[in-house]
Amino acid sequence: MKFEEKLKDEIGRETGFILPEGSLEKVYAEVKSKLPDRKVGKPAIVTRWQRIRPYIYMAAMFAGIWCMMKVFHTVSSSDISLENPPEFVAEAVMELPSGDTYGTVSDLKDFEVEAEVSDNYDDIADFEKDFGLELSPEYANVEIPEN
Repeated sequence: MKFEEKLKDEIGRETGFILPEGSLEKVYAEVKSKLPDRKVGKPAIVTRWQRIRPYIYMAAMFAGIWCMMKVFHTVSSSDISLENPPEFVAEAVMELPSGDTYGTVSDLKDFEVEAEVSDNYDDIADFEKDFGLELSPEYANVEIPEN
């Protein structure tokens, strides 16, 4: 005989709690009488977009994951590693694009850029030489105002 069966024989299955006859029917009737009447409306019309929306969202999610993995792969396959000598790491860092690419200059307002240029350059030729630019002919004769 199993342990549970021995316990059932000794103690019995009675819990001591008895539910009076018909009490649940009274509770059901009382709850039903307190509920508001349910109005049956028209069935909802499911549009084509509502049917394909989960698939579109799932495709966008997988495209995002693919793009993320592509970026991680591109970043991890760079030539810089801890095994490279410091000279090569410094050389690779120097070859990175200028800060202008990342928006440091583009975040400045036009008047701030103008003030910075006019403070640092007295002649447009110096500006062209420092940045390796050749200005269009209509800007070639522009004079930088004195402060």
